[in-house]
Amino acid sequence: MRANDGTGGRAAMGAGARALLVGPPGELRAARRALRRQGVRVVDVAAAEDGLEAASRLLLDLVVVAARACPRGGCVLPQRLSELDGDVPVVVVQPETGRAYRHPPPGVYDVVGGAEEVARGLARALAHRELTVRLRRLEREGGEPLGSLLGGGAEAARVLRELGRIGPTDFNVILHIPEGLGDAAAARHVHELSPRAGQAMQEFRVPETAEPGPPAAGAAYGAPRGAPWGPACAGASATAGAEWPRAALGGVGTLFVRGLDRLARSGQALLLRRLLEPGPGVPAPRVIASTAVPPEELLAAGRLPAELFRRLNELTVRVRPLEERPQDIGRMARRYLAEAADQLGSKVQGFTVETMDDLLRRRWPGNAEELRGVVRRAARVARDWVGLGHLGAAGPSLLGAFGAGATADCGAAVGWREPA
Repeated sequence: MRANDGTGGRAAMGAGARALLVGPPGELRAARRALRRQGVRVVDVAAAEDGLEAASRLLLDLVVVAARACPRGGCVLPQRLSELDGDVPVVVVQPETGRAYRHPPPGVYDVVGGAEEVARGLARALAHRELTVRLRRLEREGGEPLGSLLGGGAEAARVLRELGRIGPTDFNVILHIPEGLGDAAAARHVHELSPRAGQAMQEFRVPETAEPGPPAAGAAYGAPRGAPWGPACAGASATAGAEWPRAALGGVGTLFVRGLDRLARSGQALLLRRLLEPGPGVPAPRVIASTAVPPEELLAAGRLPAELFRRLNELTVRVRPLEERPQDIGRMARRYLAEAADQLGSKVQGFTVETMDDLLRRRWPGNAEELRGVVRRAARVARDWVGLGHLGAAGPSLLGAFGAGATADCGAAVGWREPA
């Protein structure tokens, strides 16, 4: 379907909107006429199973279901459709006489019957859809929503509940989040829920190459000009006794350490000495650290000091990678396609059956960010449907290229070696 949790989408009213009609054509005649009068493109399927298959590939703004396809007491189709995309309203059309429903069943936006009521009900549903699309655009302008990167569905709901519980606490947190699933967005979410939200959240990204940083930044960490910079490299300086100035922590409420699994030992030592024990007059920040490797494995392999593990591991939140939840891949692919179509002004309608099957078979080591990149490139070249030829080969993920066990060897870059 078309949008959910931070996506775009073409305007739901007028030309460009698309509706899926599920059920016997005769029972949906009034709905079809009303939608076409509003310039809505209509896709017809007769069986509920065909409706689910179409909804899994198409970019939709509305789903209309005949009452016969949604029997009273056994109407699971709207719930299944809602699981695909909860932002797209589902309307049940029932006969004008002998109505089965007085109130909408779970997953249904409205129940209508009779030509005039059908027209009014569908107009309300499309207006609701248009407001939802506008809301999602506004959310996207403020930064990509965390739920969009997590993938929506049950996993995103679980993670957001956990983050909502730990956010208001003052505990240090380890976010075990695979590459490409929004570790920075999750850290920001926790910080904004915390008592420290009025203070700054300082992010210290672990450098993944030995490229030099800005001279001023390197100097702030005590590193020589031209040396790699950042917390992983502080302490790897050839300058004797280089330390992170304690004044740098003033006003910092939350410290986000990105890539704990790639943090060099010198950076770990600095984190333990200067961040968790900042000294008199400087309050200790709350530390949120992300890692693509389970923290227990880092500890067992000797890649994380036991004392640092104990201090950081007060709370842990784990997000499952996409390969462990393939049911979310289709939802995310449709969301990213809708967003790209909106921004590009494209009239792409969705994915072919073969294309969706191919997306579901891939492993996606770069998770949401890799999937989004593939879909955006496909949306740029596709016209009506995204086919297999638009996806390109499944090459290695840039995010995964660093490897779960990669570390920043800052010592080698500046001619410094940690004592054995």
